[in-house]
Amino acid sequence: MTRTFTGTVVTALAAFFLFGLHVPVAAGERGDWFKSLLQPDGTSCCDVSDCAKSEAEWRENHWWAKVHGEWRQVPPDRILSEPYSIDGGAYVCRADPVTDDSKKLKPMIYCFVPPNMGS
Repeated sequence: MTRTFTGTVVTALAAFFLFGLHVPVAAGERGDWFKSLLQPDGTSCCDVSDCAKSEAEWRENHWWAKVHGEWRQVPPDRILSEPYSIDGGAYVCRADPVTDDSKKLKPMIYCFVPPNMGS
């Protein structure tokens, strides 16, 4: 092997081990993955209809995610450390906003799956 080829292989292997492999997931597996998500207290986060892929940012030591088009700080006790994102993106499992007579209430975040950094 040449030095250039060896360096390319080492770089590719390092990227694989650091960031994981992005593998497409079948629709049935996707639904099962969403159903497997659990809140820290062990109750279910959601179903497919409760979760949505979201933009997410790490700001000032907190995760922020767009929920119904609005940036919200994710409560630390709602951030899941596992399982990792099914496709590398961030997901928010939430309830729809509720409206009462006086104001529109913010949606409840049940679970947040951070993006796989580097995917």
